[in-house]
Amino acid sequence: MKDIYKLENNNGITVLLSPIGAGIVDIIVPDKNNKRESILVHPLQIDDYETSKCYFGKPTGRTAGRIENGKFNLEGKTYSIKKREENKHALHGGVDGFAFKKFKVVKKETNEYKYLIFKYFSKDGEGGYPGNLNVEISYRLSKFKNNLRIEHYGISDRTTLLNLTNHSYFNLSGNCKRDILDEVLYLDSSYYGEVNEDVISTGIKQADEIFDFKAPHEIGKYIETKECQKNTRGYDNPFIVDDPGEHNVSAFLFDKISGRCVKIKSSYNCVVLYTTNYIDPVIVNNGKSLERYEGCCLEFQHFPNGVNSSFIKDKRDILKGNTEYKEFIEYDFSFEK
Repeated sequence: MKDIYKLENNNGITVLLSPIGAGIVDIIVPDKNNKRESILVHPLQIDDYETSKCYFGKPTGRTAGRIENGKFNLEGKTYSIKKREENKHALHGGVDGFAFKKFKVVKKETNEYKYLIFKYFSKDGEGGYPGNLNVEISYRLSKFKNNLRIEHYGISDRTTLLNLTNHSYFNLSGNCKRDILDEVLYLDSSYYGEVNEDVISTGIKQADEIFDFKAPHEIGKYIETKECQKNTRGYDNPFIVDDPGEHNVSAFLFDKISGRCVKIKSSYNCVVLYTTNYIDPVIVNNGKSLERYEGCCLEFQHFPNGVNSSFIKDKRDILKGNTEYKEFIEYDFSFEK
C-alpha cells in the first residue's frame, strides 16, 4: 500500500493510517478465539479510501457534519463554505475539507506507546473558513494494553470553526461478514437531536425507547420503525453525552458471535450515530459494494451545526482566536469468551 503507516502492539492489534485526511484505514484485532480480523468497513483499494465521499476513518474538518446552507456568521461577518454542487449543505468541512488533504507525519515512540502525529496548516480562507489554523491529529497505541487514543489539537490566529471527529465504520464481525444490526450498542446519552429531511438538527429531545441506548440493545431492534426511518433511513442523529471525560465510558459496541467489544471514552459531549443508511458503489474489504447497515459510525464531536442552532447555547464548534482546541477519543478493545 502506498503511504500507509502502521502501529502494532504486543497483543495482536494493528492500526493502519493514511496521511491523506489523517485517517484510520483499518484496525485489526483478535476475536474470542484469537483470530485477527478487520473491525472496520473500508475500501478494498487505497485510491477509493483517499477519494471516497463516505469519509472512511477520517477526522473530517474543519467541521464535522453539516453546516446549514454552507453559511455561518462569526463576529458580525458571514462566511460561505465551499460545498459540492450536488449538496444543499456543506458536509464534513465542504469540498475543500481536511479529508482530502495530505498531512505531514511525525513518528514517536516511548517505553509504553507508539505514536503517529499528523500535522496540517490550513490557510486563512481555505474552504471558506477564516483564520490561519494549525491542526495536529495524534494516534497513540499502547504497546501492552488494547488501547488506541486519538488527540485533536488546533490553534488559529482568528476566530473560526473547528469541530473534528473520527468517521470510522465499525463492524465487529470481522472482515464485514455480517451487518451491524445484531451488534449491541450502549450510549451514555439521555437526549438526542431530532433531524429534518436534510439531516439538520432542529432541536433536542429526551431519548425515548427508540433512541435510548442507555439500556444496551441491538442496533436493529428499532431501526425499521417509522420514527427512525422518516428522514434518515436508519440512525443518523447526534446524541448528547451525559458524562464525558477520562473517567466514564461514553459508548460501547459488542458483537456476541465474535466476542469483540470496543469501549469509547471521549472529552466530546456529543456523538453522532450513523448506521450506513445508504449504499455506495465503492468496493469494501469483503469484496462487495458498500451495503446498507454494513457499518456503525460513532462520531464523537461537538454538536454539529452548533454555530447556526439557536437551541445550542454552548457553541463549542466556535474556536476563538489564539485559543487552543484540545479533545480526545479513546478506544479500548476486548475479546470476551
